[in-house]
Amino acid sequence: MKINRYSGMGFRSAPLPRAAVKQGKVDGTPLSDRKPAARKMDQLEHSAQGNQVAETQVPEKIKNTSSLPDHLFEYIQKQAVEDAKKGDYKSEEYKAHIQGYMRKNISPNRGKLMSMYNPMVMNAKYTGKPASFFSVPGFPGFTARFSVGRVFGAYMSIWNGSGEKVLSYSPPPNAGWHEHQTKAESNYLDEENAVYAAAFDATRAQMKAEAATSGSHLNVQV
Repeated sequence: MKINRYSGMGFRSAPLPRAAVKQGKVDGTPLSDRKPAARKMDQLEHSAQGNQVAETQVPEKIKNTSSLPDHLFEYIQKQAVEDAKKGDYKSEEYKAHIQGYMRKNISPNRGKLMSMYNPMVMNAKYTGKPASFFSVPGFPGFTARFSVGRVFGAYMSIWNGSGEKVLSYSPPPNAGWHEHQTKAESNYLDEENAVYAAAFDATRAQMKAEAATSGSHLNVQV
């Protein structure tokens, strides 16, 4: 009794020899003389083999070598691929997510700082006193400098525990609060941008290669 060694792999019969297929024969029998069901099974088997080959060509998952957490690293790559397919570099949805993560996990709470000191800078009056320096309550290591000019009004600067200016307030003509990027924020944005750009560019290159290989005339935006 002849054992079919392919039965455990999901095949109903052994794969067809390439030479036989090329000549239009199977076991010496012309394909045209085989029963329709048998011919259909032969086609399905070869289609399955082709799919298996394609699957082995899928690149391995890229390892996260950045300081970004794995879940964010994977999100950036996934969104970059989706944006690349739409031809939309750093979509609004993506930028909102990246900025939101930074504000929550990396940036100092500037909103709270501004709320704390808005009354001070808005209602400041010139008294001739020199600038004052003080610690910021609720923000360990943070310090602030406050002064009031004779002509224009209040000035304030706030530094974090590393001595980096994170926020400042100026009177006219540049009136209002101004954010200053920290080193941690800069590093985060640099890494995010590098991961996104690599995934986006790789996806666009793959799309162009597939279009060229298939002879597609679809318009692939650069």
